[in-house]
Amino acid sequence: MSFILGQMLLCLLIAGLIGAIIGWLMRGSCSKKLRDCQDEWKMKMGSLESEYHTKLQYAQNQDSTLEEKATQEATLKRHNENVKSQPASYSYEKTLQEELNIAQNATTNNSKSLLTGAAALGSSTLLARNISLSDEKISLYSEHGIDFENAKDLEDNYNVQALTGLEVAHFQKLQTMGITSTKDFASLSNDSKASAKISKELGIQSSTVDSWIEKSCLLELPGVDIKTADLMYDAGITSKKLSSYNPQELHKEISLYNQKQANPIAVPDLKSFSLWAKVAKLSSMATGAVAAASLSKDSAKERLASQKITLSDEKIKLYTENGVNFEDANLEDNYDIRVIEGIGPKYAQSLKEMGITTTQELVSKLYKNRDKIDQVSKTLQIQPEVLSSWISMADLIQLPGVDAQVAELMQTVGISTTKELGVVNPISLHSEMVAFNKKSPIVPEVPAPVSITLWSKLAKVLG
Repeated sequence: MSFILGQMLLCLLIAGLIGAIIGWLMRGSCSKKLRDCQDEWKMKMGSLESEYHTKLQYAQNQDSTLEEKATQEATLKRHNENVKSQPASYSYEKTLQEELNIAQNATTNNSKSLLTGAAALGSSTLLARNISLSDEKISLYSEHGIDFENAKDLEDNYNVQALTGLEVAHFQKLQTMGITSTKDFASLSNDSKASAKISKELGIQSSTVDSWIEKSCLLELPGVDIKTADLMYDAGITSKKLSSYNPQELHKEISLYNQKQANPIAVPDLKSFSLWAKVAKLSSMATGAVAAASLSKDSAKERLASQKITLSDEKIKLYTENGVNFEDANLEDNYDIRVIEGIGPKYAQSLKEMGITTTQELVSKLYKNRDKIDQVSKTLQIQPEVLSSWISMADLIQLPGVDAQVAELMQTVGISTTKELGVVNPISLHSEMVAFNKKSPIVPEVPAPVSITLWSKLAKVLG
């Protein structure tokens, strides 16, 4: 009897030990999954918070607009009352305009004489510093009080070896192509085929050459060194944006981006951005952006036809106005349904039987149609949330340059539709995409902030 009891106790001890080991292993695995889940939701909450602040800022701007309108109406009312109180022979507007013309003429004459003298002095000072600038730039810098004697980085032309990532071997090949200075690179900004040709010669990606061309354009600005050019490019501040966007918004945008960097630099002040906006319009550095934007609809159609891509006239017009490169990949806005992650041959066949074979058909037939989504998901025997994620990716994939993987990454960090993409902060979204992709890789390389900024701008129209 004692032997049997001893055996039973031994078995119980062994079972308890095995149970403890299994419990410990399961606890470790569950803890890891819980931590991963917590990190993912933190990221999604950050995205929602960013979107909330964006919408709050929009509402505040709307309130400011209403206040300004009320102030203008009150001023106009006082003006009308003042006019009515004057004698019939009195012309309030005429008198005011005459006084204004006299004052403006006097101010203009004085300013012209002062600026002419400052420009001449600036030209001689620059000559002494071995800096060569156009008369238009010297005049513009004089107007903005640039210190020609002490200001740094006034040059607008540098050796290409100053560009980040450009190695000695690259420089030697570029020399044979006649490219030795940043101004040489900047002059290629209106040549859509230049980067492809150069990248082929150097054996590197065309996106790298594109970055050198754009940074060369930025280096033409007074006070911009290579570190500032790198930061501006990474933050999505391009020569085109400088010539067409509000300087205050751009200054805020780059300041926020700089704060999130591991090694932040001193961001130029708002006065510099205001000057750069004017220089960008004046300088040849904006030529490439303007040329891309002014591409005729017929030329764009020809390029798309050569790639066997069909887009609507409205989209072609929108893309040409925003400088979309029609030689880039993934310009299509309609794909086979199987490009969506998760839709295999089985689901594709079932969807085909319902008349859904392309991404556009998936969006047009199911987007925001809750009843239809429930019905189709029941037929496919999947959760409605899974089908909604497919619709979301199909919606995002319509943007130029967005493939299925990028759409999946954007959706994962909280961007479900083009409409949502249109209101989110592009810089914050880029940071979230980089952080998530580093933790759980989805794409080989996260798109640059400049691409996400373009998508956000287009999404405001398309969404």
